[in-house]
Amino acid sequence: MLKLSELPLKTYCEFNKGEYIIHQNEKINYVYKIVSGVCYRTDTSVKGSEIVYGIKSSASIGLESVLGSLILFAGRISTCNFVAHTKCCCYKIPCDDFYNYVVSHQELCVEMIQLAMKEHRAVNERFRAKSYGNTFGQLCKLLLDHSVIIDGERVVASFNNKLIGQYLGIHSVTVSKILKYLKADETIVKRKKGLVILDEHKLNSYANIDRVVYW
Repeated sequence: MLKLSELPLKTYCEFNKGEYIIHQNEKINYVYKIVSGVCYRTDTSVKGSEIVYGIKSSASIGLESVLGSLILFAGRISTCNFVAHTKCCCYKIPCDDFYNYVVSHQELCVEMIQLAMKEHRAVNERFRAKSYGNTFGQLCKLLLDHSVIIDGERVVASFNNKLIGQYLGIHSVTVSKILKYLKADETIVKRKKGLVILDEHKLNSYANIDRVVYW
């Protein structure tokens, strides 16, 4: 398991909302361990349209919380932008130092392969869900994956309906309808600290498509 205390030559840094952490088509010199906030990975076409491929937050664990980790094993040229959705606090680590740290730990090499397969599978699952017109389960999974325990309650990371919609490939109005359904179903509730998961078991069953709802 990746331990922050063991990471070499780390330097604390912050990015404000909208700032680019990693730029598309540029060689990276650092990777970034996110410790608070939300960022997203997006591909910008020549026409300026954006496709959101991934979301990272302080709820991400292990190598999944390190922005740019997979780029180290792909020529170090990023094919995507990493953009701060909220204020992001990170530790930046020189690429060579992080690479040497990973390859010197067998368990991290295995975790890196697992991460690559997980991200590949996630894109396929979202594409399949959109093709069949059922992104309900994917939204529930997103809420679970980006939630942490705060004061005894499971709180979802702070991201808006537009970002969720871009990530799932659906309209933000559809996102709003699904969240409204989950609130009426007493699965989640909106509180001062953010979106709180009331029934984790039920939300997990939705995420695993034990119960299918089409929109």
